[in-house]
Amino acid sequence: MRQYMISRLQFNGSVREVCKEHTFLIPASNEPGGYLQTFGEGLPRFIVYCREGRIPQLCCGVFDYLHRKGKGGGREIRMRILVFSDIHGNAYAMDGFMEILSKLTYDAIAFLGDIFGYYYEQEKCICRMKDISNLIWLKGNHDAYAVKAFYNDRKEQDLIRNYGHSYCNLNKRFLPADMDMIDALPQYYECALYGKKIGFFHGRPDNPLEGRIYEDTLISDEEVSTYDIIFFGHTHCKIDRFVDKTHILSPGSLGQPRDGKGYGFLIYDLEADSCEYINVDVDNTVLRDDIDRKDRGLSKLYDVLSREEIK
Repeated sequence: MRQYMISRLQFNGSVREVCKEHTFLIPASNEPGGYLQTFGEGLPRFIVYCREGRIPQLCCGVFDYLHRKGKGGGREIRMRILVFSDIHGNAYAMDGFMEILSKLTYDAIAFLGDIFGYYYEQEKCICRMKDISNLIWLKGNHDAYAVKAFYNDRKEQDLIRNYGHSYCNLNKRFLPADMDMIDALPQYYECALYGKKIGFFHGRPDNPLEGRIYEDTLISDEEVSTYDIIFFGHTHCKIDRFVDKTHILSPGSLGQPRDGKGYGFLIYDLEADSCEYINVDVDNTVLRDDIDRKDRGLSKLYDVLSREEIK
C-alpha cells in the first residue's frame, strides 16, 4: 500500500490537492482508506491509503473540514454525516428527500443499500442517486437479488411472488451497464475520523447483506467492538443504541418504514456524538394507487404503510 498525505482538503464538486510534487484529482469512489489527523495550528490533513500504482481515490473526499473561526483565521473541524437507506423504488419519498437535501448542510452522505424491491420506480431513484455528489453507495440484499434475476441466476417470478412487480421485466428496463454498476457496489464501507473507526453496512458486520439488528437484538461485543460507530439499514426501523462503547445507528427506511415512525433519514454529528432524525412527508395515497394497479392482493405491501409506531 502507498501512503499519500493531503496537506489541505477542500471540496467543490471534486477535490484537487497539491502534494509537494504532484497535483491529484481525487474523484468519489469506494476505495477504502483515510484517517484524519491535525498538524500545527489545527490544520486538518488527510492521509489516504491506496493500492500501488493508483491515484488516490477517496469516497470520503467530500469532507470540507476547513471552517474559519473569527478574524484570526483559526480553524476548527466539524463533521456531519447524513445517512439514508432502503428506498425500494419509492420515487415519491426520493423526490421529497432530494428537496430537503438541497437545503441541508452536511459533510458526507451515505446510502446503505436497497434501491430494488417492493415499489416500482427504481429507474427514477437511480437517476436521483447519481445526482448526489460523492455519495457513499452500498449494495443491499434486494439489489443483489435484482442483479441475479437480470442475469438469470435467480427466477424473476419467485421475486415477483414474494416482493411484488417491481422485479418485473428487469431485462427490458435496465441495460447491462446499469446492473454491472449495481453489482459493483460494495457491501460495506469503513473509515476512521476523529480517531473513531466507523462502519457502514446494509445488514450487520458479520452478515453485511442479510443480517438484521433490532432494538432488542442480542449482539456480541466481538462483532462490533472493532468499531466506535456503526451505521446499518435493512430492518427499516430507526434505531439508536449502544453495545458496550459502540454506537449503533439505523436511519430507518426512506422508502418503506416498518416501525411507524415515518419515512426518513438521520444526520450524525461526529464532534457532538449526537444523532438527529429527519422525516420526509410522503402521500401514501398515491403509493397505494400504484400497488392497486400492479400488485393488488399482495397485502404486505399495503399493511406496512399502516403500521403504528413501535414504542
